[in-house]
Amino acid sequence: MEVKFNPGLNVNSGAGQSPVARQPETSPVDTTMSFERTQALEKTLQANSPIRPEAVTRASALVADDNYPGDDALDKVAGLLADKISNE
Repeated sequence: MEVKFNPGLNVNSGAGQSPVARQPETSPVDTTMSFERTQALEKTLQANSPIRPEAVTRASALVADDNYPGDDALDKVAGLLADKISNE
């Protein structure tokens, strides 16, 4: 199988294929402002950390507990799911 490269051929245009129009060249974008804004955003995110150590500790304890969630909670969830399925 031989593949020929033809950059002027538009394969999506159908039977009467025409050359693809070139996009006009654009000048390079100044990324300095974008970089400075990114740094400011990172500093803000670090200052206002969404991670709560007490919540992580509680979640870790719950994951390690073999009895979590309790049978009552599982029975309630099972009942809600059964009601939802039977009403559809």
